[in-house]
Amino acid sequence: MNRAESPRRTTERQYCAEMNRHRTAARSAPRRPARCAVAAVAVVAVATVAALTACSGRGSSGTIDSVDHVGVMRYPPAARVQAPSISGPNLAGEPVDVRAAGAGKVVVLNVWASWCAPCRSESPVLAAAANAFSANVVFIGIDEEDQASAAESFVASNHLPYQSLADSDGALLRKLTMLPQAGIPSTLFLDRSGRVAARVVGPLTTKSLTTVLQQLVSETT
Repeated sequence: MNRAESPRRTTERQYCAEMNRHRTAARSAPRRPARCAVAAVAVVAVATVAALTACSGRGSSGTIDSVDHVGVMRYPPAARVQAPSISGPNLAGEPVDVRAAGAGKVVVLNVWASWCAPCRSESPVLAAAANAFSANVVFIGIDEEDQASAAESFVASNHLPYQSLADSDGALLRKLTMLPQAGIPSTLFLDRSGRVAARVVGPLTTKSLTTVLQQLVSETT
């Protein structure tokens, strides 16, 4: 017997389809004013904000450990693998190497864009945690297929106290194969040894972020 698709699943698919259409348009018209892109996405995001889900190019039909699973996924130390090498210019054009910047500390890699409404909704959570955990955690953003001026404005208006890598062509995200390749926001957590310890697909909440960070900071290895 076939089961009817749930309203939440349908809403997520509609949201994802709209986000993917926007990303395709952004690639073909990179000089389009950012305010138009933000407005287009915001209309859809307002309609789906209750779902608080990320957009995935393959929908949200994956299993709990699939790249498309929306929510928090944590990995025990024995199951962790080394994160790929991530480096490139930040929004100011200065070179950044994630492995060097986060040596000996917990690292939070947050994938975002100025045109992503859910990214804006999670920004206060990220800003607060970056300040609260500054002694033990390094936060680094990955700005996905964005315009430089719009990205800089986003960082300033949301008071983000950490640097972001500019991923204008999606090359950095493609290295992070454990994250959705057609939807943001998403976040990757690295332990002190540079191994992938957790991920969150969809907007972060204070509870989801602080719970993962408290666990990783308390680990001795």
